[in-house]
Amino acid sequence: MIALYEGTSVKSRMIEWWSWSQFSHASWVKRNGRVVEAWRGGVSEWPTIHHNHTPGTRVIFLDLDLTPEQVERIESFLTSQLGKGYDFLGVNRFLTRSQTPDDPERWFCSELIFAAFLHAGIELLARVEARKVMPVMLFYSPLLREKGGIVTKEAGAISEG
Repeated sequence: MIALYEGTSVKSRMIEWWSWSQFSHASWVKRNGRVVEAWRGGVSEWPTIHHNHTPGTRVIFLDLDLTPEQVERIESFLTSQLGKGYDFLGVNRFLTRSQTPDDPERWFCSELIFAAFLHAGIELLARVEARKVMPVMLFYSPLLREKGGIVTKEAGAISEG
């Protein structure tokens, strides 16, 4: 399941303002509740949606009907990317509209999630390259549907809603 974050930090607010969106970040929530995301320290897996996110951050979930094989392909791809760096230059491409090539060893959040779906044979948005996908664009995919949300608490806390 995809998680989209309505960040509260100055940096998050700038991303939201620049992208005309309420979302500043995207991650993947595995069936076991663990989270894979490309963020500051690179591509990492965390125990909960709350880990590393400011308490009070609103998160919405997007989902679609996936076969077990598609989930396996998405999660296998994401696992294979663990440890790769965060693509600060990729984020800069959004700001500058640069056409510089991607660094295959670095990801930014929504690019990673979009690429994982492409790896599973699922085109969330037609005719869009992964490197051009901002978090809000995932929200606009006609394949995804909103499945509720939460507000983050201290790392390790469990929140429903």
